[in-house]
Amino acid sequence: MGRYDNPPEWSEIIANYRGSELQAYFKALLEDKLRSTSKPQYVDQLKNMIKGKVGEILKSKDEKKKLLEGEGGGIARVLELDHLFEREVFLFF
Repeated sequence: MGRYDNPPEWSEIIANYRGSELQAYFKALLEDKLRSTSKPQYVDQLKNMIKGKVGEILKSKDEKKKLLEGEGGGIARVLELDHLFEREVFLFF
């Protein structure tokens, strides 16, 4: 908003972007509902970071508990991943 000597309050920022995607983004940011994530820069290091069975790894990342539960039997069933749960993850580089 260009006021470096008098920065706006969050309510003013949200009001300024009313009706746009930025309004929802700034509101979620203010309410601490956003999370950041990163991916490894060097994929050859993934083999040191990811070990175990497919099901164990997916379940450990399932924060919303939608992998096995929910509409259609869960995300795993909808994406037809459930038959892979007992497989070990092997990464070759």
